[in-house]
Amino acid sequence: MVMAPLRSQKACRELQGVDLVYVGTLGVSPNWFARTVPIVVSNACRRAFVSAFAAVRREFDLIPTEIDLD
Repeated sequence: MVMAPLRSQKACRELQGVDLVYVGTLGVSPNWFARTVPIVVSNACRRAFVSAFAAVRREFDLIPTEIDLD
């Protein structure tokens, strides 16, 4: 979902994929992050990536509905 809007952008032609990282925090802190693959991309692609990722994060929340503390 993050890659779909970026595939058609000329600035992101070097972008091969996205690494997602779930950090398991709860509350107001974000609980998942992403980085580009490769890590170094153009500034235009980085801006497009951040916008696309923010849109996906607003739509989906990975906070678990139940927390098992055992």
